[in-house]
Amino acid sequence: MPLSIEDRNRLSIEADGLLRSGRACEAFGILHLLVADSPDHPMAGLYQMLLRVELLKTQGLPPVGPELSKSYADKLRSGFFDRWLSGPKILDIGYRGSFYEAAPALPHAKGIDQDTPGYDGLHLPFPDDSQDGVFACHCLEHMQDMTKALAEWMRVVRPGGHLVVIVPHQHLYEKRRKLPSPWNPDHKHFITPARLLTAVEAALPVNGYRLRHLADNDFAFNYALGPERHSVGCYEIEMVLEKRPPPAWSLA
Repeated sequence: MPLSIEDRNRLSIEADGLLRSGRACEAFGILHLLVADSPDHPMAGLYQMLLRVELLKTQGLPPVGPELSKSYADKLRSGFFDRWLSGPKILDIGYRGSFYEAAPALPHAKGIDQDTPGYDGLHLPFPDDSQDGVFACHCLEHMQDMTKALAEWMRVVRPGGHLVVIVPHQHLYEKRRKLPSPWNPDHKHFITPARLLTAVEAALPVNGYRLRHLADNDFAFNYALGPERHSVGCYEIEMVLEKRPPPAWSLA
């Protein structure tokens, strides 16, 4: 017998509470029931992401966050991490998200989240130029001030190291013009490639960085789903900045 609307709402609230408390395995069963009953249920996308995380575990890969899990295996195969996050000192900012217990993107990376000693949600407890790379996946959109966050993340990267930022694309994820986000009320910004680069230019010194990679990742994105439906597939912008020691001269 199909679930009633009341039962669907009750189970959705229960699954959300379990996820927020880190009890993903229990939530997984509830999400499976909801999706089996209604494939169009708003939490279907979350269920698919959790399923991918479980698949990573069976392959001996780290159970990274649900968003990264969608393209994680491909990034390993393509050498994305080897190219941009080489070196022993890597930080993964906001690696767990607000409701899911996850592992950092790389086995040797240090995960930074709200409970990291010395971290206040913006300032990192590390010296200038001390890290080989910083990775922030689906984190920048939650920061109150994107400019300050980018400046702080780049501060700890050594010259020649990289800052890798992945954010949801406004036109693929939010699919609306203005805040609030229909899917995540904690999103403080809608981001397009142009807005991301504007924040970078405001945050970093002229010639103190170089843009090495900028791409829309729409792998397996379902363009048939309109603004009233949560997106399926990847719906994000990838950006890589290399930190450079500024030259002795400045712009004329």
